[in-house]
Order: sequence, then C-alpha cells, then structure tokens
Amino acid sequence: MGLFVGRHDNPIDKKGRVSIPAPFRAALGEPVKSIYVFPTVDPKRECIVVWSYAEMERLVEKMRRGFRGMSDQERRTAMLAVRAARQVTVDENGRMQIPADMAKALGIRDIATFVGDGLYCTIWAPARFDAEMDQLLSARFEGADDVLMGLISTDGDDAQRGPAMEGVDA
Repeated sequence: MGLFVGRHDNPIDKKGRVSIPAPFRAALGEPVKSIYVFPTVDPKRECIVVWSYAEMERLVEKMRRGFRGMSDQERRTAMLAVRAARQVTVDENGRMQIPADMAKALGIRDIATFVGDGLYCTIWAPARFDAEMDQLLSARFEGADDVLMGLISTDGDDAQRGPAMEGVDA
C-alpha cells in the first residue's frame, strides 16, 4: 500500500461525482473498483474517512477473531466505523460519488478536499479543513522539527500498523 500525503481540492461535477486524486488511487491499489467511506469516529474532526477494501476487511477480521478481547472503547469505535461505512463504487475514470447525506452533514458541496493522513485519506469541506489546519498550525512549538525527526528514526521496534483510528489500537 502506498502513502497518503498532501491536499488535493477536486471539483464535484453536476452528477455529484468527484475524482479521487491519482496518488490516492495508486495508494488504494489501482485499479480501484470500490472503497469504503464513513464519517470519522473522532468527534473533533469533521470529515469522511476513506478506506480500501483490504483495510475494512482487516478491521472486520480483527473483530471476528477477538471482539471479546477488545476493550470497550475499541469495540464501540470499531462498531461505529463498520455500521456507518458504505461501500462506494469507483468508475473507470477514478471518480466516486460521496454519499449525499454525508456530504450534506459535513458541508461538502462544490469542492471536495482530499487529505492524506498517512495510512488513509479523508475528505473534507475546504473551509473545514482550512480551520483544522489553522488549529494545527497554531499548536506548533519550538523543537517540533526534532520531535518529527524522532518519529521517523528507526529503532527496530516499529511494526507496520493498519489504519489509524483514534481509540483503536491496530
């Protein structure tokens, strides 16, 4: 699986379709025929989470294998994501339709802002993402570059993790 990084603002056409950015289609594993979308499970963020079939399959398999062994928070978060998820078809041109109720609830109208969150991507209303970025930028601190470099230093203990969901230990 590839990387989901950066911001891409794409127009929504008159039929309600929007192109998934090419780098994100590649990260989802082209050719992409369908994806899963669900409103974020983090109440502080106002966006739609986009997962590949493989990511949703991993979550459901984890639930199947060890649902009883999950913490209450993990169970509730996983159930919320699975219950709210919708499988969305991606056409041969890489376009998808954002479910109308999700788009309306999140204020996504003429432009969809696709944002890479590392292991997955999200879809935002441009103004809401701008506000999110303003908040993140206002929280910067001296020495943050050193913290960032520390996150990527290799110590051999880091294993590849699945989709990052707040409150769920993948």
